Amino acid sequence: MFYTGGCNSQIYAWKDRQCQGTLSAHKGGFICSIRWVKGTLYSGGKDGNVVISDCASMSVKNSISFNNLIRAIDVKDINMLVGLRNGTINHCPIDGSNPKILMESHSEGEAWGLTSCGPNMIATSGDDNKIKFWDIT
Repeated sequence: MFYTGGCNSQIYAWKDRQCQGTLSAHKGGFICSIRWVKGTLYSGGKDGNVVISDCASMSVKNSISFNNLIRAIDVKDINMLVGLRNGTINHCPIDGSNPKILMESHSEGEAWGLTSCGPNMIATSGDDNKIKFWDIT
């Protein structure tokens, strides 16, 4: 079996080059990211949600909102990392509780400036018209 996402918010299940069915998991827009781990499918879409689905029953188990287009998903044990189009990387348990931003960047723009501000501090500037200070330790 393998799975693909469509621009119509559908997830397609395939076997031997034949579509075995679809899952309507997302609320609109295209599917941007899919990750299969031990019989569970994690999909991210333009709707800003990571949808957790059971592959055996092709049913949705949970949906977690990140309020931004999902670019990447990785899962290990009960932990999930989610990369968003706005440049943030989030960590949360797969139940969606207690999400934390691990890293952020200059939104959807480019970083244009970088300077040292001391022994463990740098500053960056970017297309988002912000100056950000980073503790590199």
